[in-house]
Amino acid sequence: MTARKVALAVALLAAASPAAALTLSAEDVDAIGRVSIAEAGNQSDAGLAAVIDVILHRAASGGFGGGVQGVLDAPRQFEPVSRMGGSWRNLPPPTAEQRTRIATILSLKADGVLGDVSQGGLYFQNEAIVRKRAAAGQVKSSLVGFGGMPVTVRIGEHTFYRSRQPAEAVPVAAVPAVSAAPAPGRSAPADDYAAAVQKTLGGGELPE
Repeated sequence: MTARKVALAVALLAAASPAAALTLSAEDVDAIGRVSIAEAGNQSDAGLAAVIDVILHRAASGGFGGGVQGVLDAPRQFEPVSRMGGSWRNLPPPTAEQRTRIATILSLKADGVLGDVSQGGLYFQNEAIVRKRAAAGQVKSSLVGFGGMPVTVRIGEHTFYRSRQPAEAVPVAAVPAVSAAPAPGRSAPADDYAAAVQKTLGGGELPE
């Protein structure tokens, strides 16, 4: 993966026609890292990858907010973000070990080895926690399983779901490119992607 342009081949939910490519800025990558770790940092690598897939699916669909950061800051969508005032920027940055996990997942996607772990998921929850809250009267019982929303896969403590509306949840039929956008005035990054993601999540710029 050394000395090549950064291009993530990520299996995203695609419409009947091929989806437009997502372009991830350095801030997008930082946002994905902070939120995915807050949501699934205590889960397996597969569980973490599935949460990242949900974020990418939502960004690609255009129905959950504008771009990655709009998706993550959408009201009442990601509990860790809501608890921190509604902005992903208020979440702590990943540790070095967590950055390595994220970089590994993205690198495997870049090589086309890791596809859509969530199997088309657009939503996820820890059902055990939601059931406990419902039993305590803290949330409506209809929130458990999102009221019977179709399940795509269960990984660790999280269950992933797709929408009942066919227009929102479509088959994984395309592999659009996801690239890291260079900062203004900089050429496209060409160094090892895993190292670039680690550096980005640590606050640095992507290499030229």
